[in-house]
Amino acid sequence: MIEGRLRFERHANLGADIARQIMERLRFSSDDIEAVSFMVGNHMRFVKVHEMRRATLRRLVGAPTFALEIQLCRLDCMASHGDLSNCDYLVEFQRQMASEPVLPAPWITGRDIMSLGVPEGPGVGIWRKKAYDAQLEGTFPDRAALLEWLSRSVPSS
Repeated sequence: MIEGRLRFERHANLGADIARQIMERLRFSSDDIEAVSFMVGNHMRFVKVHEMRRATLRRLVGAPTFALEIQLCRLDCMASHGDLSNCDYLVEFQRQMASEPVLPAPWITGRDIMSLGVPEGPGVGIWRKKAYDAQLEGTFPDRAALLEWLSRSVPSS
């Protein structure tokens, strides 16, 4: 018991395993099993939505499973503490993003990164993620500004 409430540590992981076993026994499709076990296993990430960076929120709201995940969030909150503020926050964020793609096409490609001297390999992915995060955060107004930042930030080989 923590703060007067019962807690079940690791319930998300255990729930995902149980969901997977039941769905396999009932012969659901692999895609459905993966989606449901992912959602159950990751439903606790909704707890800290107010602290998430804009890029993280965009990835969360832009996920193909978001419509179901927000319903799971509501059910989980209603069954445990009744506070729906995190769910409402995400729905409002999604509403604000309605006029633009939540997950737009990346401005920067692996070729762009390699042209800056990063050798093919994991470093390219690391810099692509940094660039996409900056794009999603709205740090730069366009591709040219983002490329300029990358050209100054990527260490020369």
